[in-house]
Amino acid sequence: LEAFQLSELVLERNSWDSIPEIKSLEKVNGKVEIINNRFLNISALDDVSRVQGDISIQDCEALSKLPFLNNLDTVFGSLTIRNLDTLKSFSIPDVIQTDLVIQDNDILDTLDNLTDIGGSLFVENNSALAKIFEYSEMVELDDFYLTRNPRLEKITGLDSLKRIFGELKIEENISLVDILGLSQ
Repeated sequence: LEAFQLSELVLERNSWDSIPEIKSLEKVNGKVEIINNRFLNISALDDVSRVQGDISIQDCEALSKLPFLNNLDTVFGSLTIRNLDTLKSFSIPDVIQTDLVIQDNDILDTLDNLTDIGGSLFVENNSALAKIFEYSEMVELDDFYLTRNPRLEKITGLDSLKRIFGELKIEENISLVDILGLSQ
């Protein structure tokens, strides 16, 4: 299959080991949904440099890397990474225009380098997450939820965060002893 751009890309409930090759795919004008698949890799998306809608990657039990996110400077929508049992870390695009949702990832241990989120930030129920926000340039958020991350010990790097317009919810992070990054 050859395509320079697609209006949207939805891959749901497939048992392939990888996404079939899509040559020359550089742009998706709408959403990208990769949900409930057996994929080991999604390298067919490595050339995508622009997504004009939401990106949702969820319930893919064997997916351990998200290299296509490295090519994206901006997500023109929300980014959801949920229930990826083998994902240990990933690169976050510089700008996410609406929400960033990181939930239910069993071995994800680091969440770093957040530059700009135009909406809310949800970091919830990530059982191995120990380190977040070592470097961040976020200035404001709509809402900030940091809940049920049992290994998280400290929050650093949020010195630039000046305003939260909605809710701030930090709860059930049983190892959290330092929130210096929120002292502003």
